[in-house]
Amino acid sequence: MQRSLGIVAGAALAVVLFAGCGHGTLVTSGPGPTPTPFPPHVASEYLVPTAAAKPFWAVSAFSSIWFTETAAGKIGQLTASAAINEYKIPTPNSGPQGITIGPDNALWFTDSPGNVYRRTTSGTITNTYTLSGFSAAIHALPDGALWVAEYGANKIARVTTAASIYEYTIPTANTAVYDVVAGSDGIYFSEQNANKIGRLNFPVSCTASASVPAGSTPATVT
Repeated sequence: MQRSLGIVAGAALAVVLFAGCGHGTLVTSGPGPTPTPFPPHVASEYLVPTAAAKPFWAVSAFSSIWFTETAAGKIGQLTASAAINEYKIPTPNSGPQGITIGPDNALWFTDSPGNVYRRTTSGTITNTYTLSGFSAAIHALPDGALWVAEYGANKIARVTTAASIYEYTIPTANTAVYDVVAGSDGIYFSEQNANKIGRLNFPVSCTASASVPAGSTPATVT
């Protein structure tokens, strides 16, 4: 099973795996039995070798945690033996963003200039696709394609493993679209600046959206 998570870089610049730190505090509970708190465990932290690398997005696959290093222009790998390997992206000032495992069992990731990369786990970048602008999240969705939130272009992109690229413009301007996820009736995405969650319908038409509470800046969706 593959799981992705966002990593926020702190002052110690570490990749952190949370195993339930302490019992935690119950803030609120709904009807039914009170949920069982996490058992106490100490979190493990693994220092990224490159200083100020800013580890950002991560995915678990092939017995490793793979993550983007936005400030270092690298892809990091945390192995099951707690070793960290780093792989430099050849594009200058790439600022890698989202990362996922594609349906072809390769790593796919985005960068700030608006590129989408396909990279084998052995380290070879086999394909680079250029989109319309700064690209954030990327996910392999049930239709067998890679879907990308084009944060800087106000678009959602669909990239297939056969190298076909489709882009869909969001009707509201300058939404800062950040993340995408598959729903039962389409592709949903977060619009940070517009304070909305949008939906890309099937057949494709980017027409539906729903507002979220004022002052919100929706980011990831799941």
